[in-house]
Amino acid sequence: MSLLGAGAGALFGRTRERSARVDGIARTVAGVVATALAAVLLLDGVTAVA
Repeated sequence: MSLLGAGAGALFGRTRERSARVDGIARTVAGVVATALAAVLLLDGVTAVA
């Protein structure tokens, strides 16, 4: 999870220099990926407990 955050941060630094549109798209994609990963980890934890 921290590796994903570090990669996203590096990507944001590079996309900010290009344009606001590219930066916005990169932030949206990274947010969706992080949310999906969190949901998968949460569901895996819930099924392990049940």
